[in-house]
Amino acid sequence: MVNSLKSLFTFLVLINFSLSFAQASKVESIKEFQDKINSEFKDPEESPLTAEDLKLFKAWISLK
Repeated sequence: MVNSLKSLFTFLVLINFSLSFAQASKVESIKEFQDKINSEFKDPEESPLTAEDLKLFKAWISLK
């Protein structure tokens, strides 16, 4: 009984670590995408915004 509880505990701890790592890498991926989109919107050559809108554009809130 104690052995199975230790195994279950170890399994749950490993699952917790792996889920935490997956979330951290997902957040980093989101940050990279957000930075890319912000730079595209700021660049008058690539931006879908009009010249007037570009003057008012502020980058999306950064997650840094």
